Amino acid sequence: MQHLHWKNTESTLVADCRVFSVYCNLAQAPDREDLRDFYVLKLSNWVTVIPVTSDGNVVFVKQYRHGASQVTLEFPGGIVDPNETNSKGAGERELFEETGYCAKELFFLGRHHPNPALQDNVCDVYLALDAKKIAEPSFDKEGYETIELELVPLHEVPNLIANSDITHSAMITAFYYLNLYEKKNPNIFS
Repeated sequence: MQHLHWKNTESTLVADCRVFSVYCNLAQAPDREDLRDFYVLKLSNWVTVIPVTSDGNVVFVKQYRHGASQVTLEFPGGIVDPNETNSKGAGERELFEETGYCAKELFFLGRHHPNPALQDNVCDVYLALDAKKIAEPSFDKEGYETIELELVPLHEVPNLIANSDITHSAMITAFYYLNLYEKKNPNIFS
C-alpha cells in the first residue's frame, strides 16, 4: 500500500471555524513530481452512543442540522473534548447531557472515519444497554443546542433507515456496527 501513499509537503491553516479548522495541504502523488493542493477539515474525534432501554426502545435525539437545513433523527453523541482521555467517557457525558439518560456500561461497537476524503477525525460507536432516564437533558452552555427526544422500538430502526427517516450516514454506520455486534452476541437484548 506504500505505493499509494501521497507525501504532504506543506500544510497551511486557511480558516479556524470554532468546531473545525480548514487546512490547505500541498501534496505529491507517489508517481509524480508536481504538487497539488487539497483542502482538509481538521476536527476533534467524535462519539456516537446507541442507548437502548430495558423495554427495547432506542433513545434518539431530533435536532436541526445547518448543513442539511433540516431536523435529523440521530443517536446521541458529539465531540470528544480535548481534556477527555477517551471516547467512552465522552460518550457517557454526551448521552447524559443530550438525553438525561445513563447506563451502567457502554460497549464499544466500532470506529469509522466519517468522511476521510475531507476530514481527519474518527468516530467511535458505543452501545448503552438498559439506559435509564435519571435527569432532564443539560444542553451546551452556549445555548446552541435545541434537542427533542424520541423513543423508537429497536426493531423499527431498519425501517427508519430504509424510508430515509434517518439519513445521517454516521447514524447508519453506527446501526450497522450494532447489527454486527448483535450477530456475535445473539442474546444481547434478551
